[in-house]
Amino acid sequence: MKRIFLRTAAGTLTAALLLSMQGCMPMSPQQTAERVAANMSETPCTAASVTGQMELSIGMGGMEVDTTVSVEESLVYSPDPMQGYMNLEMSYELMGIRVPMTLESYLLEEDGKMVQYLHSDDIWMCADADTSMVQAGTAVQFDDPENLTFDKEVEELDGTPAICLVGTLSGDTLSPILDGMLGELAGSQEQEDTLQEQADLSGVSADVRMYVNKETYLPIRTEYSVVGLDAVMNSMLEGSGMSYTVSNFTMTCDYTSYEPQEIPALPPQAHVAAEQAARLAEGNPDNGNGIYTIREGNYYMDIATPEGYEVSGMNYDMVTFYSEELDRTVQYQMYTTIDQNDFGLIDGYYTELMENHPDQYPYDNYYESDTLLYSIMWIEYEENDLRAANYFAWAYLEDQVTAQAVNYPWIVVRIQDGGAEKDGSGSWEEICALLDYVMPYDLAHLDGGSGTQAV
Repeated sequence: MKRIFLRTAAGTLTAALLLSMQGCMPMSPQQTAERVAANMSETPCTAASVTGQMELSIGMGGMEVDTTVSVEESLVYSPDPMQGYMNLEMSYELMGIRVPMTLESYLLEEDGKMVQYLHSDDIWMCADADTSMVQAGTAVQFDDPENLTFDKEVEELDGTPAICLVGTLSGDTLSPILDGMLGELAGSQEQEDTLQEQADLSGVSADVRMYVNKETYLPIRTEYSVVGLDAVMNSMLEGSGMSYTVSNFTMTCDYTSYEPQEIPALPPQAHVAAEQAARLAEGNPDNGNGIYTIREGNYYMDIATPEGYEVSGMNYDMVTFYSEELDRTVQYQMYTTIDQNDFGLIDGYYTELMENHPDQYPYDNYYESDTLLYSIMWIEYEENDLRAANYFAWAYLEDQVTAQAVNYPWIVVRIQDGGAEKDGSGSWEEICALLDYVMPYDLAHLDGGSGTQAV
């Protein structure tokens, strides 16, 4: 026991002597970075505020539009217990429209492992937390510490005595700041799980200037100049018909506090919403209560079971119902962008109507539900003494526009009436009533029952 005590005392005395000597001897840039990392690991909490601007050109349909993305982000992280919160707000102007975007991230431990909850546009998702999220609350990990240098002209920052470290960072180290922002910009146009998957940032890097308080050896501010984002963003947009060219991207991270503070708690509804999102990602829209949530990218809609109908088919983006009594099928399906839409089918029917049955085309036929304005067309036909009709209704979800003015979200309703056993006899009122079963996405519907928009 005495030997253990003596070894411990000797080790403590040696460490104290080394620290006192470090205080007297000039430290190298590498030693400074190590001391900053050690000090940050001992802080009870780290809070920071990030601002940034990205200058980029967006190519679409043979045109290029220049715009500026503004970024504001707040971070708070605690190592014991390990938890964190991030709030990201972005905006940019496209075709004269200023588009805001918001993303929240919660880092916490569940069932013995670290998880990350992401919240954007009323949609929640959960994934295992990558260590990069934890790095948001720890010291910056420079790529090559041996090549770190001092900017010897810097003696203070905003009146605080400071030293300035100059080096580079990898894209992986930047991921806590970049992942959410890139996912929002991409708009999940071609990816079903953009919020769950991190972008490949291996080709991204940043020149970094870190200003360190001379007394506490804790960061005051870090400035980033990021390059290599073009390839990352274009890979996320592959197949969308869009392209990004980033001419400049700079960020500034101001460390606002190292004192203990309350970290926002995960809202109770996040668990059930994330479970629903995971189920939808597997292609199952059934909420188990007669209401089906369909999605396309990050756009969601709720569909209630029409009275007198039973579900006959479903996928992540559609649900189909059938009424045996009426011999009527109705399918509700979501689309984004005209390239993805099956509007070629509708255009084909429109062409057939105008060329062969112009007297049957219902000009100016619209139906406005409580939330959506539908355009409706139909074709009536007779075959083997059976009379049937195909109806098509579609509505543009104006209230769900986010980052891309060309990424239009739509709900398309196809109704096939008659043909197998019954004559097509759907009235205008019956057809329009089926459109009322489309509802804006609402977590409250998980606790509701089947019905119409009054649910």
